[in-house]
Amino acid sequence: MTTQNQTVVEKEIEAEILNEWLEVAKNNVVIWRIIDGVVDMLMIDKNELIKYMHKFLSDSLLQDARRDIALEDAIMRIAETLMDYEMWDAYHESRAPSAYRYATAVAAWLYLFATSYGGDIPLGCPLFDRRVVASITEFLATRTAHTIHEALQEALVDATWRLVRSLPRERREVILKMPRERRVEEALLRFCSPQ
Repeated sequence: MTTQNQTVVEKEIEAEILNEWLEVAKNNVVIWRIIDGVVDMLMIDKNELIKYMHKFLSDSLLQDARRDIALEDAIMRIAETLMDYEMWDAYHESRAPSAYRYATAVAAWLYLFATSYGGDIPLGCPLFDRRVVASITEFLATRTAHTIHEALQEALVDATWRLVRSLPRERREVILKMPRERRVEEALLRFCSPQ
């Protein structure tokens, strides 16, 4: 298959996945209010933002099907994207795809915060640390993302050390030998996974 044919097929698949997501989300009042709010506050194109929503909030998460797995995946994707503040800060003026992915991660974060915080997501989840909540609010007001990175970084460091201290000595030694990124992932899964 030629590269051009592959690209066409990939675009068709992406369009089909988006259409499925839109069908599932069409009656979800919360997601549409959040999308409209983020679009208005960040002054971005709604259709461009919507194109990335299924990458952060799967249709199975919106339907409550296989929710635990979908929720863990959403948390990991959102955290990873929010840590890369340059996706927004460096590119939002040019309306680059990375800026829309970042804005979509913020919208997905808002959706999880509005629908799952304290229910499915444990209260100790670093993704919803008070510092992160404040930085998301600041981002929506100022359109500057670096504070989200800083707040999330602090929350993840605290959560990682909380995880390390909570483990038996043998397991603690194993986790301390892991790369920093892997320890952070372990902390996110430990403190943010549905109970």
